[in-house]
Order: sequence, then C-alpha cells, then structure tokens
Amino acid sequence: MLVLGNAEKSNSIQNIYEQEQKLSIYRRWSIDKNSYSNESSLDIVSRKIEELDLVKCQCGQFSGYRDDKTINEDSERFIGLQILEKGRETFKTRHDEKTFLEGSMILWNSSIPSEFHVESPIAKSTLMIPEKEISSRVNLNKLDGYKFIDTDNALSRIIYAYMKSLSENFYTVNNVESFALKRAVLELACSLIESQNDSMTDTRLSRNYLNNIMKFVRDNIQDPDLNVAKIAQENRISVRYLHLIFNEINSTPYAWIQNERLNKCREDLKNPIYEHKQISEICFKWGFNDASHFSRCFKKKFGISPRQLKQKRI
Repeated sequence: MLVLGNAEKSNSIQNIYEQEQKLSIYRRWSIDKNSYSNESSLDIVSRKIEELDLVKCQCGQFSGYRDDKTINEDSERFIGLQILEKGRETFKTRHDEKTFLEGSMILWNSSIPSEFHVESPIAKSTLMIPEKEISSRVNLNKLDGYKFIDTDNALSRIIYAYMKSLSENFYTVNNVESFALKRAVLELACSLIESQNDSMTDTRLSRNYLNNIMKFVRDNIQDPDLNVAKIAQENRISVRYLHLIFNEINSTPYAWIQNERLNKCREDLKNPIYEHKQISEICFKWGFNDASHFSRCFKKKFGISPRQLKQKRI
C-alpha cells in the first residue's frame, strides 16, 4: 500500500483545491479525492459571450459532486447546454442516472444536486446560461436534472452544429459579434427547451397562445401604446385569459413586457454601435415613454443605473 508523507499529502490537497477552482466556471463542484490522479489532467478555458459563459473542457478520468449546501451558496442559477465531442461521462441525480457518449448533447440545471463520473478522457463544450436570461420565456420546471437531447431531429442537429461552430471559433469571436451571438444562442436555447418540455395535453393550447402572444409582443415591442388590453384585443382573447396563460411562466403580461423592454435597452446600452445615443433615445426606442420611470425600473432589475452601465462600458 502506498503511504503518502505529509508534504505529498499537502501537495495533493492543494492540487485538488486548484482543480476545484478550475471547475467553478460550472458553479461550485467538489472533487472525489480518491478518483483524481495526475492522469485526470483537467484543462478548462472559458470566455464571455455577454452574460453567457462558453466553456471548453478536456480531462481524464475522475468524479465530482454538488450537494444542497453547495447549491444554496450559489449567487445565481444556470442552465447548461453541452455537447460531448469525445469520451464518455455519467451523471447521477437522486432519481436518475444517464451516461453520455461522443456526439451527445445535454441540457442540465445547476440547481439540482448531482454527481459526475468521467469514465474515459473527454472533450466537451458548454454554454452556461443564467436562468434569469430565459426564465421569463420558457418553463424550466421540467428541467429537473440532466436531459439527453435526441439529435435525430432537425432542430437539435442545427443547435449541435451551432455549438460545435462556437467551440471551433472560441478565440475569434469579437466583442461586437458577441451581441448578435448572445441573441442567437438564447433563441436557440429557448426553442430547444420548449421542444423538450413534455407538457400535459390540457396545457398545450395555452402554451400555443403564449408563444403566439410572446411573438406578437416582440414584434410590437417598440410601440409605446402596447398594453395588456391591446394585446388581448389583437389576439382575440380576454384580459383575464391573457393573465391565466402568463401564469404558466410565473409572470404577468405587464411584467413580461417590461422585462423584454429592459433587456432590449440593456443590450443597446452595452452595444458599442449605440455609444453616441442618449439614454432617453434608447428607452423611447423600446417603448418606454418616461425616462425617469425607465431609470428606476432598470436599476431595480439590474442593480445599476443606465448611466452607470453606459459609463462602465466606456
């Protein structure tokens, strides 16, 4: 039996700590110390695409876990969209166990306690998407662990190819392009999650209405007169029913419209293309008709004023 001296034990503990720090881009994970060796050779690089993180990882065999205590310490929750380009990896939750092979695509939720086991050397690419970026647009309640995405259909194949292309262009994306890429990523991710949600038959009609209404709002988001009554009238439903179908995403029509407008304003304020635009011009462009009210709502949502955000980018 191999017995480590104090210095070797100290070096081993320090090495594990360093590897756990690397893993923190996926949120906090603990490494199973008995599974990690020099052959595990964890190599992780990441870059920002606005608020999203694109992560490339290569490593050998080892295991790790996230428990309730660790999850509760997270300041933010994320959805992971991941492709496995090489190797074999198994994930376990309290109720499920799934093994993913080369060519797999996976959706996972950072708020679920789980374990991972890298069973052979892997290469994978992951988009870490903050829940707040998509929670107003899709129902995340069904994503309660690790979901294998069948890449036999057109939508999944397109998204897999998009993820692979992002990975291949990891070092070439510039800051201006990242605005467009973020929008594309969120649209694709929401479409994928919606396609995977196994909704009950009696909620499908309201989901169809909700999708149509969301599209209508996005198409008319710059109209300052767009309100709940107008949306209901244009979509030939009652205001009461409009509120009922927005309950599916734990929101209200008014809150969802305002959230969409605030997100559009934030994107423009951070976009170098609009650096010469006044803040009032940007907020009026996206349907706000009171600059002071806009500033208060913006600071409440993002924790920073529009002016501070603009100056920070400059």
